[in-house]
Amino acid sequence: MSTDRYVVSTIKYLTPGDEPPAMMLREPLPGEEKKKFTWDQRQVRVHDIRGHEKEFSLESDGFEVIDIDFDAPPQEDREAVEGAFYSTVRDRVKAELGASHVIAFDHNYRVPGARYDTVASKPAYFIHADYTDKSAPQRVRDLLPEDEAERRLAKRYAFINFWAPIKHPAEDLPLGVCRAASLDPQDFALCKMLWPGRDGEIYMFHHNPNHEWFYLSGMEPSQAYLFKCFDSDEGRPRYVPHTAFEDPNAQPGAKPRESVEVRTIAFFD
Repeated sequence: MSTDRYVVSTIKYLTPGDEPPAMMLREPLPGEEKKKFTWDQRQVRVHDIRGHEKEFSLESDGFEVIDIDFDAPPQEDREAVEGAFYSTVRDRVKAELGASHVIAFDHNYRVPGARYDTVASKPAYFIHADYTDKSAPQRVRDLLPEDEAERRLAKRYAFINFWAPIKHPAEDLPLGVCRAASLDPQDFALCKMLWPGRDGEIYMFHHNPNHEWFYLSGMEPSQAYLFKCFDSDEGRPRYVPHTAFEDPNAQPGAKPRESVEVRTIAFFD
């Protein structure tokens, strides 16, 4: 379904026909060239789900909005974030999905204008999904002992992101999510991620007019998205492309969006 209210905003797809260069998150090696991306910037309708939050679900759309009654610790307090906050997010993801086991393994605080040498990151202004058919199982193997990883990989597992505004409502630069069922196979473009000490992969996306984009206007810190970055069950929604975008309805002087996201993996017996 689409909602009656929407905004029109410009979002960044990958240029048609282009394979993305590697996204380099480390210093280039000798002789290694750091290439620039070329973007296909498109104006799209992003439908506002305010008042329709409960009509979307992980199992039908690949994303949902949940109410929460807990706050993220200050970003500087990494021990508290990776301790009690991870535990709270794990418990909520487990309950929402009916998973047998959930791990939380990474997080980001995002603030517009953040420098790369700080504990926060800038919002991601391009359309992507965080894992691929190759990088998802590899990440499980990176995080778990070998025997446990292979046992978990033999059954269903899903990478679920928890995303919430902090301090104040997300009045500008909200998170837009694309309904998984509106994707076609030709939309996907594999992009390598070159980290210090390891390489990974994500998906970027080419424009498709059938994509259905959604957001929650004025999203409060008492609300959070859960959305799929990968699901091993090919009969379910598997990937939810997402991106920050400029809300043309944001009021002048709106506070810059601040948010936290926690990456989790849900395992099923």
